[in-house]
Amino acid sequence: MKSVAILKSVKLMACLTLTLLLTNCATKKDIEVNVLQINKIIPKNNVFIISTEDNQPFSIRGKNVSSQLIVLETPSSKITLEPKQDFDLVIPANSNIKVKNSSDKDARVNMRIKDHTSKIISSLEEIK
Repeated sequence: MKSVAILKSVKLMACLTLTLLLTNCATKKDIEVNVLQINKIIPKNNVFIISTEDNQPFSIRGKNVSSQLIVLETPSSKITLEPKQDFDLVIPANSNIKVKNSSDKDARVNMRIKDHTSKIISSLEEIK
């Protein structure tokens, strides 16, 4: 008799656990599609350029995780980021973003690129 009651309790607990897990997975809203994580070291006196293959708009969120100033440049803006400062931008169609390190030390930036419809293209060039 006790073993039947224990078996029913175990089955009930398993069903409740499975239901809870399935409900949690189905309602999770933090799932991001087409997100590219870039952790980049930009050498001194270099610029890191990011665009998309199809020249469509995209969003970029990131942080200057170095101790140097870096400059974000788009066709319509120029933003100087202090060390440890966050940024969040939308890059319009037919544009790119330039992450410039004009200091005499390497700089590091962490970025998440999302809402892009094609391959991300990046290049590193020396500042002239």
